[in-house]
Amino acid sequence: SSRDDAMLAIAARAAFRQVRSIVARVNAPQPPTAQSQEVVKLCGDGVQYSIDKFNAETGQFEARGQDNVGVGQINGASLSLTIEYGCSLTGVLQPDGTFSGMVSAPYRKGALPAKFAFTTSFSKYSFR
Repeated sequence: SSRDDAMLAIAARAAFRQVRSIVARVNAPQPPTAQSQEVVKLCGDGVQYSIDKFNAETGQFEARGQDNVGVGQINGASLSLTIEYGCSLTGVLQPDGTFSGMVSAPYRKGALPAKFAFTTSFSKYSFR
């Protein structure tokens, strides 16, 4: 709850030690546009990745989805994750403890707003 960026960064990295998965939901416009349909087709409208091998010193981690592997980093109050097939998540810590940002499709096919939440236990996939 601090307004100090350095304190937020320390708290975010410390809290990330407990994270077992990242759940991201895409906010696609309604009605869908051609670009939003392409992003959803390539990246899905929701994803869940388990977190492996988190390095508290560097903030780097590995993420594993149903059929995909990715690498990510928590740096300050920012989170980034790139999945092997090219989709990526980038976001900034929000006051409610979630991250808000963008899901970007590979090959410059576009990006959509997304909200990421963390869980401390990994549950069965409920969506793509």
